[in-house]
Amino acid sequence: MKINLSNKKMKFEQRPIPYTATSDDYPKNSNPIDWQAAFLTLLKWVSIFAGLGLSIYLGFEILTD
Repeated sequence: MKINLSNKKMKFEQRPIPYTATSDDYPKNSNPIDWQAAFLTLLKWVSIFAGLGLSIYLGFEILTD
């Protein structure tokens, strides 16, 4: 049995990357918006500020009692 150890460059298969936008999908210099991520980020920050506001309000009520 002969093993081929020649110094040829190996060619790797180049697979297409899924979900890539072609140049016709979006205008130049614009990024598509991931609406789910944007909504979850908004929900996260609204809940953070609501919690902080409620904590400040309740703390003020306790201190002034």
